[in-house]
Order: sequence, then structure tokens, then C-alpha cells
Amino acid sequence: EAQAKAAEEAARLAAEAQQAALAAQTAAISTEELKLLANIIYCEAGSESYIGKVAVGNVIMNRVKSASQPNTITEVVYAKGQFSPVRNGSLQRALSSDKADAACYQAAIEALAGAQPVGGKLFFRRNNGRSGQVIGHHVFY
Repeated sequence: EAQAKAAEEAARLAAEAQQAALAAQTAAISTEELKLLANIIYCEAGSESYIGKVAVGNVIMNRVKSASQPNTITEVVYAKGQFSPVRNGSLQRALSSDKADAACYQAAIEALAGAQPVGGKLFFRRNNGRSGQVIGHHVFY
């Protein structure tokens, strides 16, 4: 019984440490930017697999880090002509009621933490035969 309690306590402490590490990594951005990232992921990849959601977040974070792109999530998402949900109003509708689900938020957190299922790619679009890395209905290039 003592062994089981010790193992349970160790697991609890490990889970708390992992949550603290994630919180520290995401603390560099505001709550509003996390919400924006999760909701653009929802708009662009809400019906895609989890890895497809992380891939969209990966592209956005690659742009933030790129010298040739804006350097904040907000600037990247709202850059002229870049994301159709911005142009067609679906992002604003999603943000107004925070439609992003737990998977979209988790994908955003993973992308912020450095997950790179599409490496250094800066763009994606509907898979229409363009060459690149295909995940679900998107091609990343």
C-alpha cells in the first residue's frame, strides 16, 4: 500500500511538473494570442486530425520565427491575404464565442512548445496536387 501511494504521489508530481513546464513555455504569449492561435487552428484545421491541427500551428510559429515574416502570432494571422478565415470573417466569428475546442488549444500549446510535424515549412493550402507534405486535406510547403 505504501508503495502504491508513493507511486501515485510521484505520478502526481510529474504531471504537475509537466503542466508547469507547459505553462512556462506558453507564458511568453498573452492569453489573447493563445486564444487567437487556437481559433485560427480551429478555422483552418478543425475537422483535420490532431497532427493536422499541430501542423497548422507549426506553420504559424515558423512564420513568427522567420526573418521574412511578422514576428508575433497576431501579426502573422492578420497579415494581408494570408489566411482565408480572416478574409471571410469566420475567424472573427470563432473568436467571438471561442469556438476552439480542447484539441485546438492543445495543438496550439504543442506548436508553442516547439512541435514540428512539418519542419520549417511556412505555407499550407488545400491539397490540390501541389507538391509538399500532405496531412489530411492540406499540403504543407
